[in-house]
Amino acid sequence: MASTPLAKLTPPYLGKIYRRQRLFRFLDEVRSHPVVWISAPAGAGKTTLIASYLEVRKLSALWYQMDEGDGDVASFFYHLGLACEPMVRNRHQPLPLLTTEYLAGLPAFARNFFRELFERLEPPAVVVLDNYQDAPADSVLHEILPCGFSEIPKGVNVIVVSRSDPPAPMVRMHASDSIACLGWRDLALTPEETLAIGKVRGAVRRLGKDEMLAIHRFVDGWMAGLILVLEHAAEAAWSGRLGEEVSRQEIFEYFAGEILDRVDTRTRLLLLTTAFSPGIRPAHARALTGIAEAGEILARLTRQNCFISRHPGARMEYRYHPLFRSFLQARATDTLAAEEVKRVRGKAAELLLEDRDADDAVTLFAATGDWERIQAIVADNAPALIRQGRNRTLDRWIGRFPAEIIDRSGWLQYWSGVCRLPRDPKGAREFLERAFALFEAEHDLRGQLLAWCETVEAVVYEWGDFTPLERWIPLLDPLLSSAAESIPDDLQGRISCAMFMALVHARPDHPDL
Repeated sequence: MASTPLAKLTPPYLGKIYRRQRLFRFLDEVRSHPVVWISAPAGAGKTTLIASYLEVRKLSALWYQMDEGDGDVASFFYHLGLACEPMVRNRHQPLPLLTTEYLAGLPAFARNFFRELFERLEPPAVVVLDNYQDAPADSVLHEILPCGFSEIPKGVNVIVVSRSDPPAPMVRMHASDSIACLGWRDLALTPEETLAIGKVRGAVRRLGKDEMLAIHRFVDGWMAGLILVLEHAAEAAWSGRLGEEVSRQEIFEYFAGEILDRVDTRTRLLLLTTAFSPGIRPAHARALTGIAEAGEILARLTRQNCFISRHPGARMEYRYHPLFRSFLQARATDTLAAEEVKRVRGKAAELLLEDRDADDAVTLFAATGDWERIQAIVADNAPALIRQGRNRTLDRWIGRFPAEIIDRSGWLQYWSGVCRLPRDPKGAREFLERAFALFEAEHDLRGQLLAWCETVEAVVYEWGDFTPLERWIPLLDPLLSSAAESIPDDLQGRISCAMFMALVHARPDHPDL
């Protein structure tokens, strides 16, 4: 009889690790369900969590490491039977083998096999199926395991550890309340856990609490990312961007080996092409890639915990883990032609605009250097943003422009001044005065009138020296006289209000008051 590799039946060695009491309590609660399914991306700490939980709670455990060979269900039952032998409470006959005569009744065989296996365990006991995602997706194993799990007695649990969510046959176990699931957001490190791990590894003492929290934000709760960063920090001090860049390269190599190099060509293209959008809507993915089943691929990758999360809502979208997205963007820039990257970003921006997501569209257009498109977005959205009090959003958009473009544009100068007016009237006035001069040179009467109104308001809001108004009051009548058409009522109202303020503060004896 062939021997079984020891690693297949052995839990991982636990060195100096942080025991995650938050999740231990969660596991205590969900063990009221016969089956507990742990699904999270590679490097989330799934296996270490379960191994440490079993150790701390002193639970008897049968540990089984799944692999591609378990697609052969006969091999699966054979090796699982071997794993059971060291921990049986009494001497039993070996568990049955899945020989030819049983193949016609696999569900019945699974029920009988697991019933006998569970009878041999001393409660409280746990059967762990680790790396379940390595079992081939087309294996009949996924169909028959729920039959076996239906035999789990009180005091025994099966814990499945996987990068993927439960396959369809096991999802149906929810109806009978037989399965509980822990996902990526449950396993993601909290700031407190990051600090605790840093203490265990001596990093808090070296780096300090603030730097550790900065690292936590950088890795976004991902255990493997944290360990990679701390290993680098052990060799050289984490020094802001330098530390991030060195650690980022190690993390990128991890992503390449664990995900991108393992998927097919179409999936790889989809990942690289959609990485520039902050959120990926299925319709956008289809439009960007030309792949009709793009939505289905994203859903599958999400179930497989490939650092993608699903965000339901009025416009359901998928989002990449920030570090995974950075990796995909870097890989796309390295492997796709520069013109293709520019096209993809521009197309993604237009799709976002169609969905009224101007903020993210501006970010993508800025990456392509399409300043004319952003100027059009500013013109279309600035009045509404100011009415909504979103001055800083508009200011951020304008801040993306190169300085030379802002210097030449009366409207960008104008909106920069309007954005600053509530918090910095003096600084706002400098922009507004430059805007007025540019509008004057361009013979833009509407721009001049608006800049005149806002400049007067800025002087008043400064609430100190009102003498600058002496310069601006005489400028209005010539502007109004030059108007070839009637001035819109809304603008006329603003002009009247601004002139009233100017006269009250600079010429209180004016006959028009």
